[in-house]
Amino acid sequence: MNTTETIERCPRRAPAGEQRPNHTVVTVANTYDVMEKEGAEPEIAFISPAHNYFARFEDGSVRLIALWAIMDDCTFYGVALPPDGRPPLELDNVEDEQGFSKYEHQKEDK
Repeated sequence: MNTTETIERCPRRAPAGEQRPNHTVVTVANTYDVMEKEGAEPEIAFISPAHNYFARFEDGSVRLIALWAIMDDCTFYGVALPPDGRPPLELDNVEDEQGFSKYEHQKEDK
């Protein structure tokens, strides 16, 4: 039974003497189970702008977080502007960089 457009009722049991083929109910849960691959790396599902967030490094330096990469497993990471300040061409995880310490949010002055 496919519930995408309409709902059809299926009898629970076949009439006496009749065999009914196995039916599959297609739901979101079934679809995700089919789509899930064993051991697959998470993929970027969305990107979202980061506002007033910085990556702090062990040497005390900071880099502006340009955006958040949100993965299909609901984890996320920051993508920092390169040291030269140009927009990032790759969506590299700033947490993988040497000396990354933490994310910091800077509150706006009003």
